[in-house]
Amino acid sequence: DYIEPDLVGTKDGHLVIVHSINLNITTNVAQVFPDRFSTLDNETGYYSYDFTLEEIQQLSVKQRMPQARSTVFDGLFGVPSLQDALKLLHEWNHDILPLISPESTLLQQQAGIYAELKDPEIYEKMTNKSMVDVFFQELQSAVAEYAPNTDSCDSLKFNEYRVPPLVVQSFDAKALQQIHEQWKGNTTIPPLVLLAHAYQCFQEDFWFHVGESRDYIQGIGVDKACLVENYNDFMDKAEEYELAVHAWVERRELSELGDGFDNIREELKYLYCDVGVHGVFSENVADAVLVAQTGCDENTTQDSPTMAPTTSSSTQNDANNSAAASTPGNPNSLCYESVDEQAMYIGVAAGVMGIFIGSIVTLWISNSRCCRRRRQRRQRMVVPVHEEGEMI
Repeated sequence: DYIEPDLVGTKDGHLVIVHSINLNITTNVAQVFPDRFSTLDNETGYYSYDFTLEEIQQLSVKQRMPQARSTVFDGLFGVPSLQDALKLLHEWNHDILPLISPESTLLQQQAGIYAELKDPEIYEKMTNKSMVDVFFQELQSAVAEYAPNTDSCDSLKFNEYRVPPLVVQSFDAKALQQIHEQWKGNTTIPPLVLLAHAYQCFQEDFWFHVGESRDYIQGIGVDKACLVENYNDFMDKAEEYELAVHAWVERRELSELGDGFDNIREELKYLYCDVGVHGVFSENVADAVLVAQTGCDENTTQDSPTMAPTTSSSTQNDANNSAAASTPGNPNSLCYESVDEQAMYIGVAAGVMGIFIGSIVTLWISNSRCCRRRRQRRQRMVVPVHEEGEMI
């Protein structure tokens, strides 16, 4: 499980969780501060960098897609901060999990935070503050027990795993490089993921720019439209660069599906089984989990999950945890191994916080030491399950 917040910066150097730096898209800012609009790149809006944390905490959130989704929750919730997300994460990992999970599997089932830094270049230009510096300050200022411990994978045994406690993603490669440089020498560097829009994927120099970032990123998060045509070439190149591929965003609305797909499950199965992505961001977690459980057997239906061989007890999770791993001897293993490096596999993971923290279902492969690694070979995906049908 993950909390996946979109982080934007405030005027006074804090990070809050909203979909866009333009607060008007998902909050009632225009009603609370009607005269505080400004212009950015010829677009008028109410931008987060013009407001303090205290001011933003006076706002309430609203549905971003009112034409397709219910607005019944509009006005009921405030804008959460990164500190709120860290506290929620700590409460789940240390207060709730011990009540519902055996002590022997607690570490493996602890959730992480998969954070996106939104528009760090614009934030620095408008406030003269580095968003990366603000991010570090936020983590350092968090109450000690709330901050994610990126060293926690180091204590795992060779056949154990857990999701990386912190993953950072951004469209801004420079920001990811700064994180990599500033994190070195302190604690284990979290996995870093470079995001890309569809129009970027089809540019001739796309892989050149990705290649420039190979020294510090472990994955690329791409618009699912990047994987419609010539996906074999795309995945082969990612494999050559040893990068995980996470596709975004799956939604049930027909208007959000790619051409040729009648429903979200068809599109998810295409991404899992045909393309072979390592992870999927989905706003409808149940669909993504079901398709992952079903696997890629042509003879199964999505209402009847495939049973795969049981893994060792040290890698077992209960059905509410969507991270997954297999033992090295399992022919259906999705875990990779080699003699000189280890990797993390994250199965389907989901975290929700209010309206703005999206849900993520992800199978993670990185250079962390949380899982054994073998030479990467893309293959049809089947997420291991117990004989009783629960995910591992």
